[in-house]
Amino acid sequence: MIAVQDNFITQSECLYLIDFYLKNKDRATPHDMMFYVSVYKDNHYKANNEIHSILMKTESFVKSIGVDVKTDWSNLVLWPPHSSQAFHKDKTDVKTVYTSIIYLNENYRGGETCFEDGSVVSPVTGRILCFDGMKYPHAVKPIIGGSRFTLATWYKSGDE
Repeated sequence: MIAVQDNFITQSECLYLIDFYLKNKDRATPHDMMFYVSVYKDNHYKANNEIHSILMKTESFVKSIGVDVKTDWSNLVLWPPHSSQAFHKDKTDVKTVYTSIIYLNENYRGGETCFEDGSVVSPVTGRILCFDGMKYPHAVKPIIGGSRFTLATWYKSGDE
């Protein structure tokens, strides 16, 4: 199942997360064409209460669409101009069962999330996209004329 909800988080929450990334960019890890700052890993919040609250809201939303999960790990991700990602399945921990992406800005062109079946999800500030990233091959179209920021979260089964 692929689920999308607009206005999942507010514009001010999106700006807060982008600002958090920018203030912590010295901790950013390069991966392919993108850079990420880890905010949750191994049952440890590497951020603050505001980010914790957003991650708990995200986990509750995934549960509300019928997927029994616990947050496994989460990253704030910067996709610089001209970055993209080819079709792939998430290569995460063997315990991972679900993925969510929250789009934090839209002041660029491109950056759509595409699925092999032809579905395309456009980045809209505050929009959440949830899907089984290990089941559904997905890609990110090239980012043009700006940088794309997202909050990517992966979940493990709720009974882990």
